Amino acid sequence: MRNRNILLLLISFLFLIGNAWSVKATAATPSKPDDLTETDSNSGIIFSPRSGYFEGTIGFDKININTDQDPTHVIFFWDDTLYPSVRIYGESHNYLNEFELGDIDTITLSGKGEFTLEIYARNGYGNWSCDAMDEFDYQLVYGDCLQDIIAAPLSGYLENSSEVDKIKVDSIVDTVHAVFEWDSGMELWVEILSENDESLGEFNLDDGNVIDLTGTGIFILQLTARSGYGNWNCEVLNDEDYNSLYGNVSFNAIEINNSVYETDEKSFISNFLKDMVAYDTEKLKSYISPDYLSLNNLNINEYSINTYSPANFAIDGFNDYTSIIDCRIWGENQDWMHALEFKIVEENGKYYIYPSETSGEYIHPWHSVTNGIK
Repeated sequence: MRNRNILLLLISFLFLIGNAWSVKATAATPSKPDDLTETDSNSGIIFSPRSGYFEGTIGFDKININTDQDPTHVIFFWDDTLYPSVRIYGESHNYLNEFELGDIDTITLSGKGEFTLEIYARNGYGNWSCDAMDEFDYQLVYGDCLQDIIAAPLSGYLENSSEVDKIKVDSIVDTVHAVFEWDSGMELWVEILSENDESLGEFNLDDGNVIDLTGTGIFILQLTARSGYGNWNCEVLNDEDYNSLYGNVSFNAIEINNSVYETDEKSFISNFLKDMVAYDTEKLKSYISPDYLSLNNLNINEYSINTYSPANFAIDGFNDYTSIIDCRIWGENQDWMHALEFKIVEENGKYYIYPSETSGEYIHPWHSVTNGIK
């Protein structure tokens, strides 16, 4: 990996529909790392062609880029015999800027949408190639290799409830603190996903503006504005930096443990808790063990499932030996919080909850409950 010095070349302009875009150039000696991978539509960046050849100064190659990432980094590589330059155009082919490659090798495109890059030889001959990356992948490949946490992007703007911003976090430390700030009047929610897009919980940040991520690996933080609009910012810190900056500040923190989402049992109980949040009492019946019902001569249609009305939940641990999962549920603004244990059983290839008891007309689905832990 290599260090890069930033040139103070920043050109801002207004696109026809009012979106602010900018183009920035970055200096470095071109040296394509062995582990550099191609960017494709999975990253939200589609571009072609990725390479070409110039025999002289006649003509140019046109690179079309369509990106839903902000920013997008385009990294160029070329033969020593070639002296290339790049012209940059916006979505309506409006001219943005032009750079001579040599002093720079990376062009950073700020703003989502379509760009056109025209590369040409101002002198010489030879091959060229390029790659395009979002901020996370760019930091992963070209950033400081001593970083223990890589996270990007760390700011954004949500205009309405249909827009989604995603923060990708990759950590080699066990605890990561994501501290959020956002404009007043916006109700900001974050859903935490595992690397496999498994939901680890969804939270209203008004209930706590710090998300504590426990367990190494990759998390995806998916941000939406349930109401209002505005800017958001995030700091992603290890324990040492967090305590140094915020050690004397009292935050409501929500803890998410990545390591407990490694089996189908936890995914199963996560779905159960989502239906509890939705207060879908009829659907909750489908999670109850048929063996439990048969053993106790119960007709599920004649009973109700005892439940709470939580605003959200978190899964804290799993005992593979006892098949018991530890969870927390809480109300709006975390004004109450309970600890629940559920016992999971597998019957005929499917997972079910084995209740603790039935009393009156209610089946109690949990193995145990500790009320009022907060």
